[in-house]
Amino acid sequence: MTRFKVPDMECNACVASITKAVQKIDAKADVAADLAGREVAIASTATPQMLRAAIEAAGFTVGRSPKYE
Repeated sequence: MTRFKVPDMECNACVASITKAVQKIDAKADVAADLAGREVAIASTATPQMLRAAIEAAGFTVGRSPKYE
């Protein structure tokens, strides 16, 4: 499980955009979002670098979560 802080993730549309971006690189990825904590947890075979790049390409700022696993 890879976790990222996404400080500009503010709504369900943001979550949908992030999920779509991640699933472009791994169609089977499981994306769970915590809007209150502005964090996403992703179960994927893609590397954390690939996941970060996908989220950033969707227009979001990505930081490393203190809960990074």
